[in-house]
Amino acid sequence: MNPAVSPAAIVGSIPCGSPEEKEAQVEEYLPLSVSFFGKGDFYALRASGSSMTGAQIDDGDLVIIRRQHAAQVGEIVVALTDEDKNTLKRLLYDDDRRAITSTRRTKTWRISMCPGFGYRA
Repeated sequence: MNPAVSPAAIVGSIPCGSPEEKEAQVEEYLPLSVSFFGKGDFYALRASGSSMTGAQIDDGDLVIIRRQHAAQVGEIVVALTDEDKNTLKRLLYDDDRRAITSTRRTKTWRISMCPGFGYRA
């Protein structure tokens, strides 16, 4: 029996700390099991940095991302800042419902959750 697989491109790295501008370039493709990941538009990024270790994401880990238009509070997202820089963080909101994200209480980044940029890990 051959389980259904869907290809996901590894498109580079994503910082887990301060947001950076990164250009996506396909390095290779991973076969993802549809029975495990479900159907969807997926890609993979290599985590860079150590600020997501509390979420069990270590430097160099491959993170599988499902492209979607919205994310729920507490989900891990690819966050795009107003300066078009990205980072991998847990989604939170401030009292004015502006998206912010950080795993450290000493840092806060405001992010844009634009259609096409709200991704979930």
